Amino acid sequence: MTFNKEQRRDAVEQATAILALEGFERDEKHDALLERYINGELTLEQVDALSDAELAERRRAARLKTA
Repeated sequence: MTFNKEQRRDAVEQATAILALEGFERDEKHDALLERYINGELTLEQVDALSDAELAERRRAARLKTA
């Protein structure tokens, strides 16, 4: 199924609102990825993969700081 820009924006707004209710904080890098998804530059699968890579890098950096 293909969504238009308005539908993608609505979906992102709903998802981020739900996550905010759960206590998750927004991040500029992730917001930039979501904006690229809204604009049709990335798929959700690409956003997920890039988000996972960013999280893995943060975890690696945190481990190096404590080592």
